[in-house]
This record gives sequence, C-alpha cells and structure tokens, in this order.
Amino acid sequence: MTSVDDEVTLILWHRDDSGSPLYSIDARDAALHNARHFPSINMSSRAYFNASGSPTVLRIDGIRKSEEGMYRCRVEYRRSRTETTDILLTVIGNGCHCFPNTEIYYEEGTYREHPVMI
Repeated sequence: MTSVDDEVTLILWHRDDSGSPLYSIDARDAALHNARHFPSINMSSRAYFNASGSPTVLRIDGIRKSEEGMYRCRVEYRRSRTETTDILLTVIGNGCHCFPNTEIYYEEGTYREHPVMI
C-alpha cells in the first residue's frame, strides 16, 4: 500500500504491450506538478496529462477507433511499491467526432482493470 506522504517519481502510460510508453511523466528531480512530460511522437499534439486534479487525468484529443485496446498506467514512488492499472478502452463509432476530448482516469491505489467506453 502506498504511504500518503510518499512522492510519485515516474508515471508511464503504455498501449497494449508496446515497448515504449505513449506518455511519460518524470518527477524524479521535481515535484509532480513541475515534472517533465514526454509524449510519444504519435501523441505529441494530442495527449495531455493533468496531475493537479483528483484523480489525475491523461487526455487524448481526437481518439480513433484504431486506438482502442488495453492501456496500462505504471506509477513509481520514491519509497512505496510500484502500482500498475490496466484500462480497457473501447471506441464506439469513429470516436473523434463523438468525443473530441477524451479523458482516461487513473485513481492511485487501484489494481483492477477499468473498462472505458467512448
């Protein structure tokens, strides 16, 4: 279990079993709200991560049917165990015309699979 006073050091978002993350947040040298953000080349103009809210949010603009699948969020802490959450994203229709701003939510401390339908 994560300690309330522990700090997030790294957040990695992956799609399916891809080797490189589609979005990462590096807070090893700064607080989470000042962390460095690294969207992948394919997501650089469409993905945004908001760590100031609760829960934290990864927003993907213009989601596409071809982007549905399993997404994994891995959160590393300074002292606590790493947490991983799997999210099944299902896009209904063509996606980008129905919901131009799609948010994938992650709540700290969850280990179960979260289905998200868009």
